[in-house]
Amino acid sequence: MAEYKVAFVMHQDAYGSEHAKARFSIDGDVLADNVEVSNTDSSNPTVFPYTWTSSKEPDDDYSVNATVKIEFLNDEFVDASNDRNLCFHMFGYVYKQSSGRYVKMSGTASDHSASHLTDSSDWTDFANYNTDFRFTHTGSSGEEVHSDDAGTHETHAYPMGKTITTSFIEFTVTLNTKRIELQNHLNYSW
Repeated sequence: MAEYKVAFVMHQDAYGSEHAKARFSIDGDVLADNVEVSNTDSSNPTVFPYTWTSSKEPDDDYSVNATVKIEFLNDEFVDASNDRNLCFHMFGYVYKQSSGRYVKMSGTASDHSASHLTDSSDWTDFANYNTDFRFTHTGSSGEEVHSDDAGTHETHAYPMGKTITTSFIEFTVTLNTKRIELQNHLNYSW
């Protein structure tokens, strides 16, 4: 079993009297339910941090594959100008070592050093997380994922950054406890 800090980076397209609401889960474990996503600033989205303990033993390469699901709980649609959406930017993680220190990988794929985050108390700063910037999800091949086609098409790899317009997005990530990930930051326009 391994413990992680995980983060979901989100904003909403606001409409109506409520903010967008989400449920975050990993491998079926609900991390948070009815989370209100009130931020509408796509250039400065909100980081939602949680602690998750995987029930899986890491593979021989010290990685754990996990299925992440973000559910949109309160869609409201009138027309293209009056539509509440949940906007997912990124997913990140840091691994907790047996010493209690959280590990953030740094460097390049050929660099085998790691930087350790020991005293971070600000898990709302996405710079404190590892991420791969690409994920695999089951659903539409377009930029938006709709409930009527989620799970019905082949699996595609996309850069992160999706608008969840009606129901959910589900994707598989590899959480590496040793391997170094490239730490490039990409910018998305919404």
